[in-house]
Amino acid sequence: MGEPGTLQDREWTLVPAVVVRSAGFPWELVQSLAYPRAAETAAAVALLESRALGLLAAAPARREARPAGPHAARAGTLRLPRGLRGRLRRLRPLPPGTPGPEDWLADWNHVTGLLEEARLALAEEVAADAALARAAATGLATDERFLEALVCSAPAAYRDLRRGPADPARLAPHVQWLATRAAPTGFHAPEGAGRVEPALASGYTWAGHRELTRRVAYPAARVGEALHQRVLADLALVAGLVPRRRAGTAPPADGAAFAARCDGRRTVAEIAADCGISLERASAALAVAVRRGLLTHDLWPPATVADPVAWLGERLPGDDEPAVPDRGLVPARGVPAQRRRALAGARATTGTDLPAGRRVREIAALLERYPAASPEVKLAVQSRIEALTGGAQRAGRDERSGARVIVREAAAGTLRTYTPAALAAACANACPPRSPRSPRRPS
Repeated sequence: MGEPGTLQDREWTLVPAVVVRSAGFPWELVQSLAYPRAAETAAAVALLESRALGLLAAAPARREARPAGPHAARAGTLRLPRGLRGRLRRLRPLPPGTPGPEDWLADWNHVTGLLEEARLALAEEVAADAALARAAATGLATDERFLEALVCSAPAAYRDLRRGPADPARLAPHVQWLATRAAPTGFHAPEGAGRVEPALASGYTWAGHRELTRRVAYPAARVGEALHQRVLADLALVAGLVPRRRAGTAPPADGAAFAARCDGRRTVAEIAADCGISLERASAALAVAVRRGLLTHDLWPPATVADPVAWLGERLPGDDEPAVPDRGLVPARGVPAQRRRALAGARATTGTDLPAGRRVREIAALLERYPAASPEVKLAVQSRIEALTGGAQRAGRDERSGARVIVREAAAGTLRTYTPAALAAACANACPPRSPRSPRRPS
C-alpha cells in the first residue's frame, strides 16, 4: 500500500457500467470450412510415417543384410539396388527377397502397408471435405451480412470474391478473424452494455445479434490528416487562420521563427506581413509547425471531438451546390443485393478542383449513408473517399487488421447484462492492490 491519501492507498472501485463485446459470427462458420475427416486421417498418416522413420533409423547395417548364396561373403560390401533405396526413402513396402532380417522386414512391410492405405484414404477424405468446404464458401458468398462485414473489414478480399468463385482457403482467414475477434468496431459485432445492479438478479436481455439500436460510420484517422493538408494548401483559408502555440510547448529555439511570432491573436496573413514573407511561405511554415506539434489553429479539431469531419465541415465556408447530388450513390434496381453496382450521380466538379469545404461536406454525406448501403455501394463509397482525400485504395497490405480500411463503423446492440452486488464485490476483490513502486522490467 502507498502513503495515506495516495492512489495506492485507496481501495479498488468497480465502475457500475461496463461494455460487453463479442464476435460477430459463430465459430461453426469456421468449422464449415475445415476438413475434419481429412485432418483425422492426416494425423494417422503422420503417426505411421513417424513409426516408419523409426524403423528406418533402427535398420540393420548393410553388412548384416547378406542373402544366402555362393556370393554371400561379398554381399555386405554392395549397396542396395536403386529401386529398393527409393522405396525406403518414400516409406513404401519392400518386395519379397529383399536382403535383411526377416523380423525387421516384416515390421517394415506391415507399417508401410498401413501407411499406403492411409495415404489413399487421405486423398479420398480431402476430396470429400473439399466439396463440403466449397459448398459452405458458396453460401458465404451469397450471405449479405457476411459480404457487408467483409467489405468493411477487408475490401481487397471482397474484390477478389467478386472476380471469381469463392475459394475456402482464401475466405478461411477472414472468417476466422470475424468469428473470434471481439473487435471494438464493426456493425457485425455490436457493443452491448452491462450494469452492476444490487437490487436485480444476475441475467441479461437480448433481442439477437441482428438487432441494432445505433449504427455510425466514421473515417480512418488518415482521412482527417489528408483533409487538414488540403485546408493548409488553400491560401484563402490559411490567410484567415489564427495560429496558437500548443499548451506546454516552449518557444522554438531553432529555425521555426514563424511559430515564435504566433501569439493567438493575429492571423497568418498579418504574421506574414509583419515578418515580410509571402503568404505561401507562411502557409508552409504553419504546416511544418503543426506537423511538429508546436502550433494549432482554428480549423484543427480538438482531441475531444467525436466527429472531426462534421466539426470541420461546420467551420469551412459553404457553397450553393450540394455535397452529394440527389442521385448520389444508390443501389441499382433489378439485380441481386450482393451484386449491386454503385451509380454515381453527375458532379459539377471532380478530381483535384474540388475546394476543401466541398470535399469535407461530401465525405460527411457519404458517411451518413454508409451504414445502410449495400456491399457494392460501400465499396464505391470507400473509393470515392479515397479519391476525395487524394489517395488510392491500397489493396496490397493485409486489411484484416484494419490498417488500410478507410471507413469504419461502430454499432450498439440490444444486449443488456445485470450483475448483482455480491458478484461485483467478488470481481473487485479479485483485483490485487498495486504496489507503490512496481519493479521495472529489464529493457
